[in-house]
Amino acid sequence: MKRNIPVLILFVLVLALIAYVLLQQPGERSRSVDERDRLLSVDSSAISKIAISSPQQKVVLAKKGSEWVLEQPVQYRADQAIVKSFLGEVADLRARSVVSANREKHPLFQVDTSGTQIMLTGQGSGAGLIVGKTGWTYDETYVRLPDGDEVYLVDANLASIAGRAVADWRDRTIVMIPRDQIREIKYQYGDTTFALVLADSLWRIGTEKVEQWVVNNLL
Repeated sequence: MKRNIPVLILFVLVLALIAYVLLQQPGERSRSVDERDRLLSVDSSAISKIAISSPQQKVVLAKKGSEWVLEQPVQYRADQAIVKSFLGEVADLRARSVVSANREKHPLFQVDTSGTQIMLTGQGSGAGLIVGKTGWTYDETYVRLPDGDEVYLVDANLASIAGRAVADWRDRTIVMIPRDQIREIKYQYGDTTFALVLADSLWRIGTEKVEQWVVNNLL
């Protein structure tokens, strides 16, 4: 096994060299950009519609009042936290480097028609992004602006974020009750019934105090 280690190391180096050659053209090199500049000039709070299109599916989310809802392919309340996190991630996106400006290389980075297109619109403005494959690590993604040829490498796992299934965008909340309004919790299993009651800021079963941290975890 030890004798095979140098062969494996050589194999990995050869693969790295091949990848480098494929990603570079004569006279073309990856160049760094100012990471202080955001890739998209968009205010996430002003966005009222999100369209995410890939060869597999199309998801459209719209803001109705103060809430986000799914419009396509089903109509359903969206997971508000996931949508806000997604908007924050995309709006604050900053490019680490430009890896190519060659249109012929778009298929290599999957920022052509095989990629996922994100369109953000709202209040007379909009922005778009084409998300390609992940980089060398799962925390990197290749992206491109729809009207440009330059392919950027960004520090974000946008491929998995943009590729969420429809069910992952839906609000899965079964019940929503403000915690401070709960005063009693009743349990029943078989012939056994008991109730946890909040009285004088302490939870009790009858007259006996219970472990408060257990109730807090339950709530």
